[in-house]
Amino acid sequence: MSLSSFQKRLLLQDIELLKPDFHQFTSAYHRSLSARQLTMTVPEQESITKRSYILYCALNKVVSHLDDLQQVTPFIHYLANNLSFLNVSFEDIDTLCEAFIDTRKSYIHHISLAASYENICQHRKKLLVCLFKCGVV
Repeated sequence: MSLSSFQKRLLLQDIELLKPDFHQFTSAYHRSLSARQLTMTVPEQESITKRSYILYCALNKVVSHLDDLQQVTPFIHYLANNLSFLNVSFEDIDTLCEAFIDTRKSYIHHISLAASYENICQHRKKLLVCLFKCGVV
């Protein structure tokens, strides 16, 4: 797989945005999966929650080594074996990926909005401090 260093950096930045509350992300992902039609057996929310840190580390490792498939292949093989017990179909893989991308977009949008709100609050605070110092307020 050909991956530019820019693309890899963007993917890793996305994953870093999810890191502080990956548990929340996995909960949102599970809700997204529950709303979709899958032929596979979807693991319980509690099962996913218990493994959220492991899932984060795995995701980070795969993205970090996408340009070196020899390092990623054993992990993908391991996942494929685990997924086979859930009766995953090819259509399910597409749905899992779509749900992941949709959840990521929604989650990162939520983080961006929160960061924007935080930024606005900080600017308001600075403005009020300046107004107080100038004796306007």
